[in-house]
Amino acid sequence: MLALCGLALLPWGTLRRRLLVVDQVSVTGLRYLDAPKVRSRAGLREGLDLLSLDLARARQLVLFEPRIRSARVTRSGLRGVEIHVEERVPAMVVEHGEPWEIDADGVLLEPLQAGVVADVPMLAGPDFSNFRAGSQIQTPEVRRGLAWMAILSDNALRLSGQVSEVDVSESRLTRLVLLDCVRVVAPVWPNGARQLSGLWVTLADLTAKGM
Repeated sequence: MLALCGLALLPWGTLRRRLLVVDQVSVTGLRYLDAPKVRSRAGLREGLDLLSLDLARARQLVLFEPRIRSARVTRSGLRGVEIHVEERVPAMVVEHGEPWEIDADGVLLEPLQAGVVADVPMLAGPDFSNFRAGSQIQTPEVRRGLAWMAILSDNALRLSGQVSEVDVSESRLTRLVLLDCVRVVAPVWPNGARQLSGLWVTLADLTAKGM
């Protein structure tokens, strides 16, 4: 009885505020974003009440960031929280009044800094000024440009690093502009790595001849 009375007299509110609180919020998987921005998105910080944490809501808030493809929010240790994210990787640059980016799923990404975009080919033709960041765009032009980027990135071809622009403005053909300003008139859709390997051989031969 004395022990129970002693427990009842303990300052549980003060102990909870001192002990049952988050002491660390770690963020893993980052590539372009910074940890403070992700923590702010999740609404998580040191000092929050451990017993009232809503990890599912924190995960949903993180996913509101267009550049995050997937997220996982879990407890770490006794009083820590870990946010693991998978970011979207820019696949092409597009026109949005100024250069913006899209990933391989066609999701539109606003630059992290004005005027600074990834070193990837430009998708010439369509304009995306009326779309908001995070919009997934699946127009024929976008799907065609991404299909070309996927096959040009084939390790056997080694062509993606040579392409500066994929022009899909014409419905009957696709134009590839290389870094050395060579223009390649190609089919509307890529016709396979085997056929495109001939393009790589031709370009290598022209380079060897200084043409």
